[in-house]
Amino acid sequence: MQAHATPRRDGSIILLGGIVVIVGLVALILEQTSIDVADWLGGSGWTLFIIVPGLLLLGGALFLRDSAAMAATVGGAIVTTVGLLLLYQDLNGHYESWAYAWALIPMSAGLGIALNGLRFARRDLVTLGTRMIAGFGLALLFGAWFFETTFATNQAPFNLGDNWPIALIVLGGVVLTFGLLRGSGGADEPA
Repeated sequence: MQAHATPRRDGSIILLGGIVVIVGLVALILEQTSIDVADWLGGSGWTLFIIVPGLLLLGGALFLRDSAAMAATVGGAIVTTVGLLLLYQDLNGHYESWAYAWALIPMSAGLGIALNGLRFARRDLVTLGTRMIAGFGLALLFGAWFFETTFATNQAPFNLGDNWPIALIVLGGVVLTFGLLRGSGGADEPA
């Protein structure tokens, strides 16, 4: 006796098809009612072509597992962040903020990693994501302070004059000391 194979349904394809149908219905309703979403965003509606796919990736990640969930969560966080940053810059004409706002991209990756770690109870991922958020958050704050001061005054916020090599040596020494102290956990640690 031979068993009949039932066709297997692929949940991700069904989800994608459903999302496309919903987006199409929303677009049709907006078109038929002459509602212009771009006007709501002050003419920056083009950023929705970046923000919406990012949000869809984040939403789709809820239905995925393992590495696919990680990829969708991190990718969605990055794409959404870039879209929101471009929306801010376009609305305000503040494009020079790219000088330091780049730090938001690895911060959003850290957020995606941390969220994925929380979802799947992986403390190591939460720790990694949190460290990324903190480290790149500091880079963002320092960059904002330095570059916004430079943009506003046309001068660096501090003047080291001829002492910049000494400041570089001190900074290198601090980083080197931090690395040596952090790496002194024991002889059994892999290099």
